[in-house]
Amino acid sequence: MSPRSRALTINLALLFATLVALELGLQIAQRSSTRAARVLAHPRHRDNPYVLDSKRGFRGNPKRFDHDGRGFRNAPGIEETEVLAIGDSQTYGVGVDRVRAWPYAIHEDLDIDVYNMGLGGYAAPHHLFDLDAMLDLHPKVVVYGVYFGNDLMESFAIARDHPELRAHVEEDVWANAMLRDAATPVEDAIDLFVRRGAKAPLDPTESIEWTERVRAFVSEHFMLYALARAAYHVTDHEETIGLLSRDFDTARRAITPRQAPYATPYADNGWRTILTSAYRGYMVDREDPRVEAGFFVMLHALERIIAMAQGAGARTIIVLIPTKETVFSSRMEDLGGHAGLAELVANEAYFKARLVQALSTRKVTFVDPLPDLIAAGASPYYEDADGHPNAGGHGVIAAAVEAALQGPEASLPTFAILQNPRKP
Repeated sequence: MSPRSRALTINLALLFATLVALELGLQIAQRSSTRAARVLAHPRHRDNPYVLDSKRGFRGNPKRFDHDGRGFRNAPGIEETEVLAIGDSQTYGVGVDRVRAWPYAIHEDLDIDVYNMGLGGYAAPHHLFDLDAMLDLHPKVVVYGVYFGNDLMESFAIARDHPELRAHVEEDVWANAMLRDAATPVEDAIDLFVRRGAKAPLDPTESIEWTERVRAFVSEHFMLYALARAAYHVTDHEETIGLLSRDFDTARRAITPRQAPYATPYADNGWRTILTSAYRGYMVDREDPRVEAGFFVMLHALERIIAMAQGAGARTIIVLIPTKETVFSSRMEDLGGHAGLAELVANEAYFKARLVQALSTRKVTFVDPLPDLIAAGASPYYEDADGHPNAGGHGVIAAAVEAALQGPEASLPTFAILQNPRKP
């Protein structure tokens, strides 16, 4: 072998040994460090907020950068907290940074530990599967955010697959709900308004081409490839346009003829947004037996959550989070220009009154941020079709909860399952 060939062989061997050492080092890091695992994960696995779950349908993705190992939106390593905040996307903080969501705002304002257990698409029944483990964080207060925009329908939806969740719904109410759902499945309600790019839970079993399978295998098992991919995507930025553009004029121009019945612009006195009244109204329609059944599924789940918190030595505060449409309706003299808005406002008030009556009977502390959201100087919501509060709106909700946290503690009630009162 010539000296040049020998030198080339040695250099190739050194390069191979270096690559093997790097690969082994990355493999160890990926298995021992959550941060490393997230960096090396495929963006498709890392960025999706959800993964499929056999019990809940889906759960939080622990590989997402702003999630912890439990799949919720917190800094890693929290093992104890003073306040446990539970809810859906309104609590999770869709549309704002983690530190802008109202649970974290409470942490900042009062200098107390707050754990955010919110997750988009969850209602009270979903959280029953996690609550035992989360109470191991030893909270002194459990704050639950009820969102009237979709919690009732989502409570019905999960109870279809879990008979124990509907045990306290009268048989005729549940039967009527299932008949209605057989004619029009609740999932079809989502199609009343465009999904607006929402990501479905990640399904690892979905069918893909063989070339993608090879790439997926390499991606999953060779960390040098994963590192190169992470470096390639480090400057990627997802551009949001159309109905979720954050700009009123852009969002208004993006409304298609198909969306026009469900997306109506509003602009007056500095408050501008796109209302989705018909869609939200569908999800809280008192004439829909699924919504009625969902109310009792949710109420029973709330009672179980409150009782479990009480058993762990924690008191409970319920936050009544309104829809954006109800907040904006207070600024209008005539609701007729927005299809479905009057019905939505009336139905939301109807179920809110029933829940308040149940909570008051049981001496459960509740917080209603609606008046403060209405009185906010600047709009507490975005100018587009997003129904989640902006950072200012989260601040308003946080302030309302803070007042309850600092106020006198309500006496702990003895719980009995609410029987189904007949509608007036």
